[in-house]
Amino acid sequence: MTASKISAWKITAIPALVLAAAAISACDGGSDVASPGAAPDLTVTYSPWNGWDRGDGPAPVERELAGVVGERLELEVHGGIDIEVVEVDGDEVRLEVSQRMAPASPGGGIDLNNLTDTFVVTAEEPAVFSTATTDGGWTFEVSA
Repeated sequence: MTASKISAWKITAIPALVLAAAAISACDGGSDVASPGAAPDLTVTYSPWNGWDRGDGPAPVERELAGVVGERLELEVHGGIDIEVVEVDGDEVRLEVSQRMAPASPGGGIDLNNLTDTFVVTAEEPAVFSTATTDGGWTFEVSA
């Protein structure tokens, strides 16, 4: 290879490498673009209820849960309940709860026939569920 061909190669290759490095660094997560698996923080609101003191219970408690896969909130209620973010897909956040819960029924109340430990939260629709009891327990609402 002649000296002029090597110089031409250096002149062409170096700017190409600089452009490639710039493109890679723009995509390295250092920008303000949300990374996959991240969502807005969630608000978990929970309160006890029972069938005898309707409306006279303590005020609901609010806690924050980061919308990141693997984040977990441990609540010291009903023997201990953990809520964990297991998947984030766009504005949809999938949660797993350490106990099977009764989802809220569309017409009000809870659905004791379809207990689950997985719930989905979106910006438009919070996840609402309760402990699977009929005389008293805890109600939870997780919103984005």
